Amino acid sequence: MKTNYYLTIGLILLTFFSCKSDDDSNQSEYPKTVNIKFEVVSDASLGGDFTTVIDNDSQDHFSGFPFSFSSTQQEVNIGTYLKLIYSQNISPFDEHNAELRILVNNELVVSETFFITEDNNSGFIEYTFQ
Repeated sequence: MKTNYYLTIGLILLTFFSCKSDDDSNQSEYPKTVNIKFEVVSDASLGGDFTTVIDNDSQDHFSGFPFSFSSTQQEVNIGTYLKLIYSQNISPFDEHNAELRILVNNELVVSETFFITEDNNSGFIEYTFQ
């Protein structure tokens, strides 16, 4: 009887301590150093205003197309937030498509195409490290 009791307790303890949390494997990857690239391509002839955000660090840019901004050797953690904003306020206004992209280590992590009009003259995309 005592043997069954000790065997049961042993199996419970073995099961409990052999389980590994899924979050542990993801946590071990951070912090890590990555290369971040923000891009906007368009069929428009003019550029616009671009804002890149890494966590709370925001940078404004005025550029033609294609737009590209890189942050190399950037240390990130779980929850590091990226955002790319594009707006077109240049006269004369021309309707156009604008594809916004965020790449991490040359891999596309988020992309979206916006149809930019005079009434809807901006778009943005976001990415959070998980």
